[in-house]
Amino acid sequence: MGLRAVNIWLHIGFFSIFYSAYIGIHGFKLKRSYTSRQDIPMCSRALQSSSNIRLQDSYDVIVIGAGAAGCIVSAKLATALGMKVLLVEAGVETGNNDNNNITDPGLWLNVLHNDTLEWHFRTVAQKALNDRIIDLGFAKGTGGSAMHNAMGYVRGGQKCGIRNATQLQSLGIEIVKDLPGVGINLRDDVVVNLVYTTDVIEIESPPASFLSAVLFAVDNSTTQQVSYRNGTGSLTNIEMLFSTGNMIRNSWPADWQNSLVLSPNIQQCKSQGTVMIQNSNPLTSSAIDPAYLSVDSDFDRVINSILLGRQLMSQPSFSKWNFQEVSPGPTYQTRDELIEWIREYATTGFHYIGTLINSNNIIIKQPARSGPASAKNPLLFDHIFILVMENNDYKETLNSPAWQPIIQSSAWFTNMYAITHPSQPNYIAMIAGSTLNHKDNNYFSTNELTIIDLLNRAKVSWKSYQENYTSLSTTTSPNCNDRMELSNDLYVRRHNPFMFSTAVRNSITECEKIVNANQLAIDLANKQLPQFSFYTPNNKNNAHDTNLNYAGNYLQNWLNVNLNNPAFMNGTLLIVTFDEDNNNPDRKNHIPAFMWGKDYLYSGVSVPGTFNHYSLPKLLEENWGLGNLGRNDVTAPSLMDIWRPN
Repeated sequence: MGLRAVNIWLHIGFFSIFYSAYIGIHGFKLKRSYTSRQDIPMCSRALQSSSNIRLQDSYDVIVIGAGAAGCIVSAKLATALGMKVLLVEAGVETGNNDNNNITDPGLWLNVLHNDTLEWHFRTVAQKALNDRIIDLGFAKGTGGSAMHNAMGYVRGGQKCGIRNATQLQSLGIEIVKDLPGVGINLRDDVVVNLVYTTDVIEIESPPASFLSAVLFAVDNSTTQQVSYRNGTGSLTNIEMLFSTGNMIRNSWPADWQNSLVLSPNIQQCKSQGTVMIQNSNPLTSSAIDPAYLSVDSDFDRVINSILLGRQLMSQPSFSKWNFQEVSPGPTYQTRDELIEWIREYATTGFHYIGTLINSNNIIIKQPARSGPASAKNPLLFDHIFILVMENNDYKETLNSPAWQPIIQSSAWFTNMYAITHPSQPNYIAMIAGSTLNHKDNNYFSTNELTIIDLLNRAKVSWKSYQENYTSLSTTTSPNCNDRMELSNDLYVRRHNPFMFSTAVRNSITECEKIVNANQLAIDLANKQLPQFSFYTPNNKNNAHDTNLNYAGNYLQNWLNVNLNNPAFMNGTLLIVTFDEDNNNPDRKNHIPAFMWGKDYLYSGVSVPGTFNHYSLPKLLEENWGLGNLGRNDVTAPSLMDIWRPN
């Protein structure tokens, strides 16, 4: 069965809902019989009711999950395309259910945590929340989590065969589709509840007055939705939700019963988590790790929302109710005190999203154009900047705490590979599209064609920025310091591939393009960033002589300086990669690599596809129409394909 993910985004009242359903497109042979109503409830008049359904041997399409997306897609396929559709859902058929809590939107709170209507999924222990495990609202039954009306996010179970192929293979699951982005990029809102008690109890208006609020919400939310979709409106960061204390009063002290709850909902958290299968048993719950507040700046967002909530509650219009804050309470004032309270009481906002990325269109902000390219008319990037770190593999780096902010801020590669061991042949590969048969770290020089020659022919400007490098003090002959590592082990020649070329070393003008890395700040101040830049940190900063923690802190500081500088980022694609995995025999030279480009791609997403060092010169060749080197760059996987329309 061929499968693909279908995502549908709805907007109702003040809530945004993002659902997904897995759809089989090429027909499917049933391997078991479903006979009971609870096995196969249906949710569309366009489809047969489960009460009288007669199962057939095959269907054009099987839709698994009768949530908002499953119902809509099933109906459209059946009515518009005339397909034979089977819609499968667990739980109850809510259309035939007499429970008003399901059918009446205002009673949705009574559905949450209902034994009959929920899967009772829970997160793994959340480190930033004092290792608390958070209950998540995943409904089962016709309508899926839409029946809650607070609108949860529904995702498929363990054994669909759609996610990272490596993970599927390790668990013995047949691969239907290799989509490395499935299961990562999980985001959720974070909510805290500010509780205010009152000794004034009165009903301001009859319950029917709620309808006027609904009409207001429909009109205003529709207007805001239009401005959001066309990019003219602002994006909400904090949503303030008001409710009476009976929302969650069962867990409260008795003297809190007469109360108002103000719940700041943080909607643009930077923290990201995962949903990972644990084994091949489809009845085993996935390991859901939202990684709440794993990015420190999210704590500041929550704290700011608390301060804003307090400011709101102190307004004169609230004074007649004599509200008294009991949670967090007046004893929590400083940042550290509020963080302590947040760790103990923050919870889910029930808006899980992001783990079904299956298209490059989710990653990129704009596609590459078609047609010929040149130095003055690139396919996409005005500047390409490559920075190379040293000797660490993918798994260790992505598990390193010091690298988590880097991962979250970037688009990271799930399958980038070095060519060989040790270091120097990999640097050769980056400029030559081949190792040129060099196999060690001994002195290397070549007069073979390299990417440098292609850049010069096309008049594409370039520089090699090298930390702790010092050029020769001469102006009458080439000033390339060809063997500098003999006196300075922070800079080493083998990590500077531009020094390998005799065409560079024999030219005064070419040698002047190999500079100390401090020159970068000067070039940016003068708005003279070259079209192509190659940057090598010194042997401490690149992790060669230190460790991932040291190098991660260095790189984060470097990024903080440059990612916020328009002279650096405007029109720039930044790639950070590693030369090799330090010859780890079990990892197959699988290396970490990351991209940033505010004009070109989103952050906090993974990059599907498999690439290697030969993909780097190919990117330059395609972006500026350089031709090629006639080596492995010709057949290398193309990074530019990320930006080409699917």
